[in-house]
Amino acid sequence: MGVYCEGSFAFPPRTIFGASYAWNTGKSAQRIEVSAPGPGQSDFYSVAISAPNGPKTISVRVTGASPDVPLCTLSTTTPQPMSPGTSFSVAATCSPPATSYYWDARSFLRTISIVAGQGTPSPAFRIDNSQPGDIFPIYLLAKNGAGQGPAASILITAANPNVLLPINPARVTSGLNHTCALTTGGGLKCWGDATRGQLGDGSVFLFSTTPLNVVALPSGVVGVAAGSNHTCAVTSAGGAKCWGDNTYGQMGDGTFTLSRLQANVVGLDSGVASISAGFYHTCVVTTAGEAKCWGLNDSGQLGTGPAILSTSTPTSVTGLTSGVAAISAGFGHTCAVTTGGSVKCWGRNSEGQLGNGTTTGSPSPVDVIGLGSGVAAVAASHSHACVLTQMGGVKCWGGNLEGELGNASAIGYSAVPVDVYGLTSGVASIAAGGYHTCALTNNGGVKCWGRNTEGQLGDGTPLNRGTPVDVVGLASVSTITGGGYHSCAVIPGGGVACWGDNSSGKLGDGTLAVRHTPQLVIGSLASGFLDLTLEDGFQPPANLIPPFPVVAAGTFSNVVANFLYRAQDVGTLGSTYVFAVAPANIVKGATVSKDARIGPIAMGGPKDAPVPCVLAQPSPSGQLQAVSSSSLQAYVTGVFTSQVQAATIINGLPAANTAGATFYLGYGRDANAMLSGGTNRSVVSVPGAVQCPDVLPSVTANAPGALSGLWWNPNESGWGISFTQRRNIVFAAWYTYDTAGNPKWYTASNCAMPTGTTGTSGTCNG
Repeated sequence: MGVYCEGSFAFPPRTIFGASYAWNTGKSAQRIEVSAPGPGQSDFYSVAISAPNGPKTISVRVTGASPDVPLCTLSTTTPQPMSPGTSFSVAATCSPPATSYYWDARSFLRTISIVAGQGTPSPAFRIDNSQPGDIFPIYLLAKNGAGQGPAASILITAANPNVLLPINPARVTSGLNHTCALTTGGGLKCWGDATRGQLGDGSVFLFSTTPLNVVALPSGVVGVAAGSNHTCAVTSAGGAKCWGDNTYGQMGDGTFTLSRLQANVVGLDSGVASISAGFYHTCVVTTAGEAKCWGLNDSGQLGTGPAILSTSTPTSVTGLTSGVAAISAGFGHTCAVTTGGSVKCWGRNSEGQLGNGTTTGSPSPVDVIGLGSGVAAVAASHSHACVLTQMGGVKCWGGNLEGELGNASAIGYSAVPVDVYGLTSGVASIAAGGYHTCALTNNGGVKCWGRNTEGQLGDGTPLNRGTPVDVVGLASVSTITGGGYHSCAVIPGGGVACWGDNSSGKLGDGTLAVRHTPQLVIGSLASGFLDLTLEDGFQPPANLIPPFPVVAAGTFSNVVANFLYRAQDVGTLGSTYVFAVAPANIVKGATVSKDARIGPIAMGGPKDAPVPCVLAQPSPSGQLQAVSSSSLQAYVTGVFTSQVQAATIINGLPAANTAGATFYLGYGRDANAMLSGGTNRSVVSVPGAVQCPDVLPSVTANAPGALSGLWWNPNESGWGISFTQRRNIVFAAWYTYDTAGNPKWYTASNCAMPTGTTGTSGTCNG
């Protein structure tokens, strides 16, 4: 028979420039057909890659099928090429008949989604996003009772898209303090806060900083949604299951009892197309297009009409028993998109989050003004909601105290939809967090806006943004999600990156440190990074790889971290250090100019009297003590080994003595090498009124061998650097620190700046 071999979704890999490829079959095409051997026999195939960085060979062995193994052919009756938004089915004809079916549409590539029927011979699909002439494969793994069977595939060709309908099932979802991800094999992994059982692993841990498998769901999951403290999933059979907090019946299992293991939602063993988990309620869209909700109903967010406090079983939304395409559950309100592209919302409306021009709540659906058609997706959150139009634009309404509407307005709310600044087209999907929103663009970039005090916008700052800003370091993203105060994305190859608040390990990077830029979710301490795909060998982007792997555990006041030294450092001699960068107002000795270390300014402090962050270590009394790099005490000294190491990061220190501090783990030849060489990593961020960021000070010592340079020390008299301009003449004064920590002043006057120019150097008299 003929089979097709593909090195990747796009082979040759687009990232290898100047490379040539040669199969041992003599062919060099991107997709080649080879002749499979007879039953029980195998043939060897390989491709030699000649790239600028050296040769490489990729090999595969093709084995002929046994007579009792199902051989399948795939077909579809839908005419091709297909435009985005087209729904179609693929039928498998297998001989002998298969006993199990697993379909893979590579949904993480934002191209084709499995809508329903996973696990059956003829599931339903939808083409989501494409360029003219794109060819997408759909794969089937059909097996006999012994688990044997080869793969089959069919190609779907895309037409010229007149309208983009990029609606994708969630591959990653974020709750208030936890995150879950769906693998292409249909399994679930969750991480973060576990106090209410929302991770579904059955444990009683407080949190997990790395992904855990959801027990009893190793496969067969096609959709997942994370609420405030509960999680729900849709199975390939169309059933709904939930676990975690159930105070208001949000699990839908007919009880109000917390469960650390999944329970079936009453009456929804089949027929569920999609699911959305709000803060304390849950909603689904059935395959018949009906909307059903359950859980807390204090604001009418269940849409049942007559007010009830809560219900633990699914209830139909008034007037939406058919014709619903998508649904999104927020805090006290819910919104839905109809098959005609209109939007309806219900529930709390104190900040205009229903979008009907009023601030009066409604326990049944009302129309959102100006959105009677043309909408592709909706995302509801705490007090606002946003939609993605079929033309790729974004509109938002509701609360705007922290810029979550993205229209550069200072108004507190808008009861009608407004355009997000700069995003009237070119957007593929949207996600709403607690008080922030993110958009995935057609080119795979991510933009976010709104609250940013926890770093959830990913732009490297703690500044709230009233208009979209780029998330740094991400490209070719396929899925995004917004949590309470964090965000996540699926990146090329099936990896996951998260950023923002990390108080319960919800970023999955092994730490409890706040992150203002994306961090890779790790698999475990020694197994690299999380990979959601069926393929092996996920290659993480170099800019996202941390200095060394760390996994923190324990309680919030007693944190222990396991870690590994880098391979290139194994066998060398040096020291490991545990230290903090803390607000100067809680560090003993930090106000003495000779002892004060120069660092970043703590976030959240007063602008007229900023609080500097200083280098510190705990004293025997439990008080953080200011230190220099020369006086930094080593945690342990010796030869770095390849074995897992353990270090106590926080050991019962009083919360008042650590508030706002960020604790670090690092190693090196000595403290200066550790601080300046980058072999250090923030592990825990302790919440406080002011917060030291996850960035080490650039100058940490006033001792010989320390770094020197131009820095501002608020404890020294005068200004660190000052510029004064009169017409086109600039006068400048500044001081630097030498390696002994002593400041030296410099001045320059008569710095003539050319008029009418920007960014041009002038001349000065020093």
